[in-house]
Amino acid sequence: MKFLSEKKINPVMAGIALYLSFCAANFYFARGDWAFMLSKTGALYQTAFISNPIFAFLAGGALGYILYELVTLFLFRSMRPRLGFVVEDMKYELRFFYFAANCVAALLSLLYLISPIISIYGGVVFPFLATSAFAVLYLIYVQRAHSIKSLFGFVLIRLGGAYIGIYAFLTVLKILGVA
Repeated sequence: MKFLSEKKINPVMAGIALYLSFCAANFYFARGDWAFMLSKTGALYQTAFISNPIFAFLAGGALGYILYELVTLFLFRSMRPRLGFVVEDMKYELRFFYFAANCVAALLSLLYLISPIISIYGGVVFPFLATSAFAVLYLIYVQRAHSIKSLFGFVLIRLGGAYIGIYAFLTVLKILGVA
């Protein structure tokens, strides 16, 4: 993970890649949501732009990416007084772990095309398993890469608690059919 410590990738490019990974991970359900919405509004409101799968792809990642940026902004800003400026490195590195988790979730969503019945439970379980695995890997990486061993409990509580709380909120929204 040398490229993470040397920050060889531009943060803007990493943000764009992260947004596209959110789009890919959420495309299957975004496409279905758009189709459902258009079927309820009638043919009068259907335009080529809104019914386009490219639009569903780009819109599918918007909520997840905006939520990710807001949460990380406030979470890492709240950790700065105790950890110093190492939180900027941690925030930069989190993007890559979340990118990998979204890519795995996107690959797992290809199983929905083979058997759509899997999407009933897989829409909640697969992304949770993928992001949980990479969240644990991220915490292990943070512990080894940064000299914050005495404050690792603080980091674990903050990052782990935020992850569990936000993922529980998103899971409830998915079960209710809102997100």
